[in-house]
Formats: sequence, C-alpha cells, structure tokens
Amino acid sequence: MPQAVKVRADIEVGCCAYEGIDAVKNALRAGIACSLEDMAIKINLIAPPLYVVTTTTMDRERGLELLTEALAKIEDSIKKAGGMFIVQAARKL
Repeated sequence: MPQAVKVRADIEVGCCAYEGIDAVKNALRAGIACSLEDMAIKINLIAPPLYVVTTTTMDRERGLELLTEALAKIEDSIKKAGGMFIVQAARKL
C-alpha cells in the first residue's frame, strides 16, 4: 500500500531593500502559486528569516520536482527585488 511522503525544505528569505516585507510576501506567494490540485505547497514561518516549505504527495519524485520549482520561483522573485535567498536544508520525511 503506497504511503504519502512529506517533502520539506528549510529556507531563509529576506529583503533589506525598499520593498522589504512586501518583496518577501510576494516571493513566498510565487512559491505557493506552484501548488497543484493534488500537491499543495505550504510555507510556514519559523522565525524571520527562516521558513519551511512543504508538500505531501504519493509520488516522491513529482513532489521533489514541484518543491524545486517552487524554490526557484521564490529565489527568482526575491532576488529581482534585491533580497536574499538561502536553502538551509532540503529533505524527504
């Protein structure tokens, strides 16, 4: 019987430019927008600037691809605004 797999990445997102918190919000929303009907991307705040990005899926490879795509969108968005993006850890639970 297949079991759901939780895929997780710990990231740091911050912006000291004029846009500041709005740039961070927009970047995180860009990551959430990558969600699929059967695989939702969730982002939780641990403590600024640390966030956890997760998705739960039955197909581990698709989950990793989706999470990687979401991280790329977040990185692209925040760097365009002059912010910083660091992947602390990425793992399967």
